[in-house]
Parts: sequence; C-alpha cells; structure tokens
Amino acid sequence: MKRTLEKMVNMFLILGIISIVVFIIFFIIQFKEMLNDYRCSQLPINEFFQDEKCERYWGYR
Repeated sequence: MKRTLEKMVNMFLILGIISIVVFIIFFIIQFKEMLNDYRCSQLPINEFFQDEKCERYWGYR
C-alpha cells in the first residue's frame, strides 16, 4: 500500500512538472506574439507592408 502511494505521488509530481513546463512554453510563445503585434501596429504603413512578420495582419488594415 505504501509503495503504490509513493508511485501515485511521484506520478502526480511528474505530471505537475510537465504541466508547469508546458504552461511556461505556452506563455513565452504568446508573449512573443504579443510583442510582434505591438511592433507591427507601431510601424509606418510602408514598412508594415514590407515586413514579412506582419503579413498575417495585412488584411486587417
């Protein structure tokens, strides 16, 4: 009984660590996209259409 309890605790600990790592990676990706959104919104119109990173927003203006 004690051994199975230890296995369950270890399993939940590993799942918790994996969840935290996935959340951190997701947060970093979203933050990077947010910075690009801001950068694209601040560009002059001619640079906005020349920058390939802003291509996803070309239909919005």
